[in-house]
Amino acid sequence: MHGKALVVDLTTRKTQEQEIPQKYYEHYLGGRGLGGRLLHDLVDPKADPLGPENVLMFVAGPLHATRAFYSSKSVIVTKSPQSGTCLYTISSGTFCHNLAKCGYDVLIIKGRSEAPVYLVVQDKTVEFKDASKIWGMNTGDADYFIAQKVPAHASIALIGPAGENLVKYACVVTEGRQRNAFGRGGAGAVMGSKNLKAVAVHGTGEVPIADAGAMREAQRLVTQRLAAAPDWKVAMRKCGTRGVLPPMNSGGILPTRQWHTGQYKGIQAFAPETIRNEWIVDNESCADYCPNPCYHWTTVKEGEYAGATAFGPEYETIYAFGTNLENDRFDSIIAVDDYCDLMGLDSMSAGLTIGWATECYERGILTKNDTDGIDMRYGNHRMLLELLHKIAYRQAGIGDLLAEGSQRAAAKVGQGSAAWAMTSKGLEFGGYECRGSWGQAIQFAFSNRGGCHHDLGTPARLEMGTPEATKVEGRGAFVKAAAGRRIVFDCSVMCAFPLPIIGVEPSAALLSAVTGHAFDVARLDEIGERVLNIERLFISKAGFGRADDRLPSRLLEEPLPDGPNRGQVVPLEALKDDFYGACGWDPETGVPKSQTLQRLGIDLRYG
Repeated sequence: MHGKALVVDLTTRKTQEQEIPQKYYEHYLGGRGLGGRLLHDLVDPKADPLGPENVLMFVAGPLHATRAFYSSKSVIVTKSPQSGTCLYTISSGTFCHNLAKCGYDVLIIKGRSEAPVYLVVQDKTVEFKDASKIWGMNTGDADYFIAQKVPAHASIALIGPAGENLVKYACVVTEGRQRNAFGRGGAGAVMGSKNLKAVAVHGTGEVPIADAGAMREAQRLVTQRLAAAPDWKVAMRKCGTRGVLPPMNSGGILPTRQWHTGQYKGIQAFAPETIRNEWIVDNESCADYCPNPCYHWTTVKEGEYAGATAFGPEYETIYAFGTNLENDRFDSIIAVDDYCDLMGLDSMSAGLTIGWATECYERGILTKNDTDGIDMRYGNHRMLLELLHKIAYRQAGIGDLLAEGSQRAAAKVGQGSAAWAMTSKGLEFGGYECRGSWGQAIQFAFSNRGGCHHDLGTPARLEMGTPEATKVEGRGAFVKAAAGRRIVFDCSVMCAFPLPIIGVEPSAALLSAVTGHAFDVARLDEIGERVLNIERLFISKAGFGRADDRLPSRLLEEPLPDGPNRGQVVPLEALKDDFYGACGWDPETGVPKSQTLQRLGIDLRYG
C-alpha cells in the first residue's frame, strides 16, 4: 500500500497528505481494520457524530486496484449517528480502486462546508465544486449531473435527500446506474451534516504487485475452490442472495411479522424460480474482478409499480419489506428498493422501522392521526412508498418520527414498544431469527456497530439445524472464530459471500503476493482479533458496556411459537459470559482486559 492518506478539510477548504505508520498496516491491513484504528486517532469517542469533529473516511485495502478476485468492495469508516458506535460500512464498486490509483490508502474528510459542495479528486488534485444546483436531487439525477463533469471511469459516491435531511439511517450511494450503497449506520447523514453532496475520485496510477507469479497462483487457488463447489456457483449466478430464502424459512430462521415468528407462510412468492421466471431481466456482477456474478436486474413491467427497476432486491431487502411486513408483493419490493436507492435510505433499517410502527398501529398505540392517515396494517404494500417519502424528507409527524430509527422512535412513543424495536445499539437487525441460533444472538447483541448481521460472520448460516445452535457453552469461541475470518475479508478488502466456499487461505495467498510480506491463516486470525478489540475499545470509550450488549425483550421473553425452534428464547446473560470469556474481555464491563491488549500488541494509550 502507499502509506499515505489524503486529508480534506471542508471548513478551511485545505488539503494535505498524511503519512500512515507502517505498523498500522502490519496490525490492521486496511479497509475496516485500518479505518477502525484511524478512527481512534482522529475522533473523540464521545464526539457528536453529526458534528464537524467527526470524520468520514474512505479506506482502501491491500488488494484494491490489483485485479484480485472478489476485491470489488469499498469501505467507509466514521462514527455512526444511528448507533453512536464506530461504523464501517461496505459497498460493492470501484471507489477504493480509484482511490488506490490516486496513490492514497485513505481519504479523510473532516470539518463542515458552509455551503453545499462536492469534491473531485483526480490523482493528486482536489477540487471543491459548488453543489447548490444538485442539493435536493435524488441520487440518480445527481450522479448523472456529476458524471458529465468528471472522467468516464471516475467513481462517484453521493447522498440523496435522506442524507441531506439527516435521516439517521441515510446511506451513501455509488456506482451510478447500479446504485450500490454503503448501507448501514447512517454514513449518508454524516455526509449531509458536512454539507457534502458527493465525492468523485479518478486515479490513473498503478498499484505494484510484489510477486506477479505468486499472484497468478493465488488467483488459481480461488478458481479451484470455486470449481469444487459447482452447485454454489450456479445458485449464486442464478439466484443471488435471495436463493437462501426458502432454506432459511424452513429452518425457522426467517424473521416474519416483526419477529413474531421465524417462518413465512407465503414464502412461495419469493421462491428463487418464481423470481427468476417472473422478474429477473439481466445477470451482472457488482463491479470488476468478480468471477461469479450474483446480482440481477429486476423490472416491473405492468401494474401499479410498472417501470420500477432495481439492481436486486437482495435477501435483506426482501426480508425487511417482505416477510417482516407480511407483504408478498414482490413488485412493491422492487419499487421500494428502487426508491430507497434514489432517496439514499438503508432499506434494512427503513423496513424494520416501518415494521415497528406497523405493530404499534395494530396494537392501537399509533392511530391514523399519528400516521398522517396512512393505514399501517401488515400486508399493506401500498403504504410503503408514501412512508419512505415522508421519512426521506423528514416530513412532520410520522416521517420525522421514523427518520430517527426504531429505537429512538420507541423511546419517544413508549408504551412498551421497545419490545419490538428490533435493534441493538440502535441498529436494526439483519434477517436472521436468533432464538434458535444463539451464535446469531451473540452476533446481534455484541456487534461493535450495532445489530448487524455482517459484523461477526453471520453465525446463523453456519449453525442452522445443528444441535450446537442452542447450546451456550462454546458459542462464544465459535462466534469469535467466525468474526475473525469475516473481519480479514473486510480489511483485505474482499467480498464476504464466497468466504464459506473459498476459505481464508486464498486471502492469505493474495495478500502475500501483492505486498511481498508473508501472511498465513494464523497471522490473519490474529489481525481479525486485533480489529475486533480496537473497535471494542472505541465503543467502550464512547460509553458502551455490558448493559448495552442487549437484545429486545421479545427475543428474551417470548418463545418462538412455531417451526423447528419452537419454544426457544435467548439466554443472553449466559451467552455474554461465554463470549466475554472467549474474547478475553472483563466479565463485568465488557472491556478488553489489559493482558488481551498486550497479547495483541494494541497500544494501551488507546485503551
